Amino acid sequence: MDGSPILRPQYYVHPPDERGFTIDDQFYLGSIRILAKPVVIEGATSVDIYLSEDEVYYDYFDYTIYRGNGHHTIDAPLIRFRFSFRDPLTLVVVMGSSGNAEAGSLSASYRKDMSEVKVEKIVVVGAPTEWASLEHVKIDQEGQSAEKAEVKFHRASNGKAAWVVVRDPKLAISKDWSVVFA
Repeated sequence: MDGSPILRPQYYVHPPDERGFTIDDQFYLGSIRILAKPVVIEGATSVDIYLSEDEVYYDYFDYTIYRGNGHHTIDAPLIRFRFSFRDPLTLVVVMGSSGNAEAGSLSASYRKDMSEVKVEKIVVVGAPTEWASLEHVKIDQEGQSAEKAEVKFHRASNGKAAWVVVRDPKLAISKDWSVVFA
């Protein structure tokens, strides 16, 4: 904990970008790079988001790709705000520009609290086309690599990113693990 706010305004996340200083109707959730832009004009069905960096952002609901610094207009129908996840835990991983995704460390108390929680599904957004032929992925958990999990590839189309779903990998969220797409 460092005292940073949970909801972070544009200028807080990107202080060198002076063009973002006047933006007061979009924010980031914590340090996880989820950008939220609520509809604040009655009857509006789209909003303009502003991206400070030349990175890829994905629409949370359909994985449409938004790339690059500047303003982007996105559809924002009211139905988008009505969603829920049913699985105990779905892990959504967004691939970075380098093609890698990596996590931080966990505290001992967190591991204890989460010891019984299992990952039921993993969604990888921005999946490379090389994964299209995969039927299974290899699961390594706590140094043991005997498990496999079913994988389903969804091709990129109409400006939306390719994505992969790994079903029931039987991963304990509190243990060290990796998923090998090979």
